[in-house]
Amino acid sequence: RHEEAVRLGAEAARLSMQLAEARMAALRTQLNPHFLFNTLHAIASLVERDPKGVRRMIARLSELLRHTLEGEDAQETTLERELELTQRYVDIMVVRFQGTLAVSTHVPPVLHDALVPTFVLQPLVENAIKHGVGEVVADGRIVIEAERAGEELVLRVLDNGPGPVNGASESGVGLRNTRERLRGLYGDAQRLEVGTRPEGGAYAEVRLPYHTAADLRVAGYREE
Repeated sequence: RHEEAVRLGAEAARLSMQLAEARMAALRTQLNPHFLFNTLHAIASLVERDPKGVRRMIARLSELLRHTLEGEDAQETTLERELELTQRYVDIMVVRFQGTLAVSTHVPPVLHDALVPTFVLQPLVENAIKHGVGEVVADGRIVIEAERAGEELVLRVLDNGPGPVNGASESGVGLRNTRERLRGLYGDAQRLEVGTRPEGGAYAEVRLPYHTAADLRVAGYREE
């Protein structure tokens, strides 16, 4: 009887994991077309005004799509890789805003090996543009930061826009999916917070357990 209970418990855990993985895959599938639609719209708006810039945007979009289609369907990637992918998206947006957008990144190299959800930063930057610097006539600024706080990895995207108004910054598909993915991957050991900065502008902050691929290998070895 005990062995049967253990077997049923293991089977339930396996099915639960499969369901979680399927949900994560569905959320990523929703996010990618959303991103693609927005990028193509940005390209279309510049076809006549800036042909050279459009060629740059198409090249960056091609790189992003190649990674999505040819890369492994992993839920997590290193922070270094995530920053590289986000930079391609940023390059597209910088061309779109025709010199009125500046994006800087402040991430200590020691954090580059930390694992984060794939495509976790792009929706935060997109949100900062749509509900933040997109409302600024000129000199829009976005800062991407990361730090380790104890056993947590903290990711932040800051902007100098007008800040959230009546929860508008929470309404995007990207942020909703990001919340669901974080919950599915880390349970209660995560947080996504969006708010107004005291000095003006808005922030989006993600907190999740700090871990690396090496940590996971060690944990797997111990479990065996």
